[in-house]
Amino acid sequence: MKTFAALVLMLAQVQAATAQTRLKPKGSSVLSASIVAGVASTAGLGGTRYVSSLSLANPHPFPLTVTAYLLPAGYNNANYGSSARTISLPAGGGVRIEDPLVSLWGTSGLASIYLEASPTSGNDAGFAVESRVLNVANPAATFGLSLPGTYAGVTAADVGVASDIENDAAYRTNFGLFNDWSDATTVTVELLGDDGSVLGSKSYSLPPFSLQQNNVSDVAGAPFRHAVLRVTPAAGYGGQIVGYTAVVDNATGDGAAAMLQIYRVPDAEQSREIPLLVTMSRFQFAPGGPDSPPIRLQVGSTYRITFRSADTEHGISGIPQLGIASRSVLPGADYVVTVAPTAVQRGRYNFACTRVCGNGHGGMHGAIEVD
Repeated sequence: MKTFAALVLMLAQVQAATAQTRLKPKGSSVLSASIVAGVASTAGLGGTRYVSSLSLANPHPFPLTVTAYLLPAGYNNANYGSSARTISLPAGGGVRIEDPLVSLWGTSGLASIYLEASPTSGNDAGFAVESRVLNVANPAATFGLSLPGTYAGVTAADVGVASDIENDAAYRTNFGLFNDWSDATTVTVELLGDDGSVLGSKSYSLPPFSLQQNNVSDVAGAPFRHAVLRVTPAAGYGGQIVGYTAVVDNATGDGAAAMLQIYRVPDAEQSREIPLLVTMSRFQFAPGGPDSPPIRLQVGSTYRITFRSADTEHGISGIPQLGIASRSVLPGADYVVTVAPTAVQRGRYNFACTRVCGNGHGGMHGAIEVD
């Protein structure tokens, strides 16, 4: 069985295109195209093993040929052309390919698949495609979760939103982001509490035409029952991010998947402040520390940080580099400050409680990390 590394080496021997483009360039002769963002043949957590199938349907009264390309996760796939495999669909019929990573490409792991068909006279080349992934290690598993093929993604004018995220003892959530662009890019992923506060934020670098999948604990370490995930592409990004989430039952390995919903950001909202609540209590900043994850800020974003005491008088030592003053914070008297970190302010900034608030006061400290 080939490894992804061997496949990528083979692809690298093909001359790369120099123009920046999506998988389906504007003006292309290809009329119908679709990206299945997440396809698996790999082991998971807790003894699970996830294997995908790929199903296609031809709505036409004549046969159709679809070309599929393999895009391994985490690799530069700018030269994906040599991975082409043809799939023949009978008139009005379809096909299901079991474990396509193995059966079509002789490999395993996690990947995306790009599919396209070119029109002929009287044929718009349209087709339908989706991928179902099943935990084959669970003998009781019957259906699994399904990801549809799509060619709609999150552009620089949009944000991507997933509204049902959970990460606790009962459930875990993974998210996948595919970069449909011939250059590497950076995206910002945020987790927002039900009150709009930022639970965590992190930037991810995506290679050309490549998928990255992570667990949401990489963004916010503390468990939570419900949150919203928000994905923001870099300013000036010319491609689109095709994304999905998968909420998985920790006991059974069963999952439910959803595609990122695309929200076109009005001009009036482009420069808005992101609310971030820091709760101060004996002897914690949440987020911040010492037991909670640090406060994470992204360069280029503007934050409205509210320091709020939940029990008694606390204080925060100043961080003048970020414009945060040394203040006392009483219950009912928040300290609110706007922070807009720049590239030169990347790094870690430590702070501490400046008011004696009990026997554990000396250990009440935290940190802000600017990425």
